[in-house]
Amino acid sequence: MTTPTTSKTTNEAEPIPRCCWCNAPVVLKNKIGWCSGNKECRERQKACGVKRTVNGKVKWLFVPTPSQTVAMEATETNLFIYSNRGSGKSHVMRWMCHALALAIPGYKYAILRTSFPELTLNHLIFLKDEMDSMGGEAEGYYYHKTEHICYYANGSMGFFRQAETDEQVKNVLGVEMYLCVFDEAPTFKWEHMAMIAASVRVPAGSGLKPLKRYLGNPIGECIDELWMYFVDKDVDLLKDPEYRQEDWRAIKLRLEDNVHLDIVAYRKSLAGAGLPEHIRKAWLDGERADEKAMFAFFPKKDGKPYHVVAEFPRWGESNRQIISHDEEGWHIPDWVKIYRSYDHGFAPDPAVCVWFAIVGRMIIAFKEKTWLRVIVEDIAKDIVKESKGMRVAMTYCDPTIDINTGADIETIRDKFENGGVPMEPSVNSREHYAAAIHSALQSEIEWGSGETMVMRPRIVFLQGSGIGVPLTIKYLPLMRYDDKNPMEMADHRHDHLPIACAYFLMSVIPTTKNAVVGPPKKWMQPKKGERKVLGSNNVRRRYAK
Repeated sequence: MTTPTTSKTTNEAEPIPRCCWCNAPVVLKNKIGWCSGNKECRERQKACGVKRTVNGKVKWLFVPTPSQTVAMEATETNLFIYSNRGSGKSHVMRWMCHALALAIPGYKYAILRTSFPELTLNHLIFLKDEMDSMGGEAEGYYYHKTEHICYYANGSMGFFRQAETDEQVKNVLGVEMYLCVFDEAPTFKWEHMAMIAASVRVPAGSGLKPLKRYLGNPIGECIDELWMYFVDKDVDLLKDPEYRQEDWRAIKLRLEDNVHLDIVAYRKSLAGAGLPEHIRKAWLDGERADEKAMFAFFPKKDGKPYHVVAEFPRWGESNRQIISHDEEGWHIPDWVKIYRSYDHGFAPDPAVCVWFAIVGRMIIAFKEKTWLRVIVEDIAKDIVKESKGMRVAMTYCDPTIDINTGADIETIRDKFENGGVPMEPSVNSREHYAAAIHSALQSEIEWGSGETMVMRPRIVFLQGSGIGVPLTIKYLPLMRYDDKNPMEMADHRHDHLPIACAYFLMSVIPTTKNAVVGPPKKWMQPKKGERKVLGSNNVRRRYAK
């Protein structure tokens, strides 16, 4: 959480970094960002810091900020630290290596990058001063600028290497290391990192744990694999049977927590660089981006919820949500229309269903369900059960489930309709999928009236506690265009929920209106002195003269 102050260089509001534990401001004192609140927070910072005592006086060489401390405290074997640019992730991980090397005699670590110039600019140019601050060569601490190795008085060693080519990776595999830091990990080849990570090992009986730390902005060659292992955690165990979710963790740092930087000026320098949209999102916002992304999907815009919302719209004097859900089922006004969209998937892919509410001109995707290896009859029963209280107008589906293959008397669609789920076939076209979703995401509608009217996206996706469409929100940004036909949405193992959305969005979507009973309009009110006479509206009598 941050609070605005004023930038020294731009005179604009600049966020104040706050402690991630107690929310107190983080203040800069003697070049160290300390939590200004609880003493316990500062003690946690100190526990991960590096200090030196000279003539009885303690000098702190490095102390992480509270959010950086969380990253240093992590005990998982594999940790992915991602952020926007300027968060200090490379700096804090290098000092974590120093801290472990100082605390554990004979400790060995390696920091790797694919680019040697970047290795130099981000690490090597600082090493001589840092080793001198620990006591220098006279006390056994020095950096060998030819070998690119840091030597510590207790026998610990730190290796700094480039690992871009097969030959360079082969050389790294010969390095003994207990901790390996892949700086700007998304720029590595995933196969290279997997080979190097497998060679990180510790001596038997040492009580140490082999550690792998992956740093970077959420964009690059292997960001899909990093996201799959650390964020989505949906690794195919047939391909990697040794994968254990509890050993893989992702932590997001923020530029706004860097107390050493003029944040407003730095963001302006990046924003004014004419960056492509996918790079701007990764560097400025720390959001995963893909230059081949099919859709412009923005969970937030200008710091406010945009395509992703935490609740249904509110209305009335009580300001309650239009739609609610409890143990009895869903409570939805008569004027709100509910639709479903179903994609069968076909084994081994999952079957999926998405529920939509039409509120005015806004489309709200508010519920999703997936099934794997479940027969059609049971899926139909489940859909009916999950739709209790909804009064669903129609369910749209893949037209291929209405084709009789000859193996069964009934089609899959027939089985659903016999199970109480009437369906309307949609269109099976990846170009149409892309156009329908893109149009809905890009369209805006007027929401509210008078002075309270604002522009909102045509479609929003609900993400709340125990409700919503979290998988749809996760998978929509992963959709890419086909290289051979950029107008088509490419095949993707997680495209079933987006396709289900497309089936509905390709249909005729009505506009609903709240049936508010109020006083009649002026033109509907009787004129002053007008007298109603029984039969005066009889047209035949009126014109019979």
